Amino acid sequence: MDVTASIGIAVYPGDGVDGTELLRRADQAMYEAKTKGKNSCRFYSNSVNMQLQDK
Repeated sequence: MDVTASIGIAVYPGDGVDGTELLRRADQAMYEAKTKGKNSCRFYSNSVNMQLQDK
């Protein structure tokens, strides 16, 4: 069994001003990384947020 990681990254203060907001946005970026394949990472961006809201 192989272990893989998908990582979402949000950066203070541009992506959020408190821990809750940063975690929520990092979580959104992580799900975007998962859709792109295993063993990847993504930085949060407003375009990621817009794509998720459209779904």
